[in-house]
Amino acid sequence: MISTVFILLYILINSSIATCKLEYDNNNCVFISNQIDCEGELIIPNTTSCAGNQAFYNTNLRKITFESESKIKIMSNAFQSSNKLEEIIAPGGFESVGVGAFKDCISLKTIVGYQNTTVFGKNCFQNCLSLHNFTFNEQMMFDEYAFAGSGLISIDLTHIQMSISTYFCSNCVNLHYVNLGSNQVINSYAFANCSSLSQVDTINGLKIVNTSAFMNDPIISIRIADDAEQLFSCAFSGTKLRNLKLPNKSIILEDSVF
Repeated sequence: MISTVFILLYILINSSIATCKLEYDNNNCVFISNQIDCEGELIIPNTTSCAGNQAFYNTNLRKITFESESKIKIMSNAFQSSNKLEEIIAPGGFESVGVGAFKDCISLKTIVGYQNTTVFGKNCFQNCLSLHNFTFNEQMMFDEYAFAGSGLISIDLTHIQMSISTYFCSNCVNLHYVNLGSNQVINSYAFANCSSLSQVDTINGLKIVNTSAFMNDPIISIRIADDAEQLFSCAFSGTKLRNLKLPNKSIILEDSVF
């Protein structure tokens, strides 16, 4: 009876380990060619520190662990559309995260090793619906659509000065709170169509709010800086703003700001 239990446990444990055939390109970046058959948990050996373009596109992998202690470079669309992927671990961190690297990974909850990454490409976490938390720092640079349609609940930039890119977190329906800290320039559509975003805090107020930056968000109040320069068209269109105080100095207001 005991031996039978051990055999069953052995089968269960090993059946969860993916049997993907790993291949390597000319840059020693890992990839697989049997995406559909690749599922479960995958451990990538320390012989590589790079996941190639579309390396694990549309796989059924649940967890990926890099053994390497070096920083891992994630190339474009490396894990895109792997909709069962829940966790990725890189003990040495990530050197960069490429364009669309985790786009449409709707089950992705946990990313270990991103905190010291500086470059995040366009659409890198777009539509990651299960990604509720992300810790930002000043070293990070995000291209457009970085978190568009993701599951982020709140964003805290209290002590962080960073560029908030176009469509940065647009269509994030779970996002309810944003602290912009001392950031005063918000790019176009950065937080547009965030249907739960009711509170936005700033330290010194906003100076430039680009086109449709907060469009269709249920925010009630927001601070505009005393030295504000311009509010672009539809910046606050469809919001619930009340008693917005504008500076006494000349400020450029485009059509249909509100």
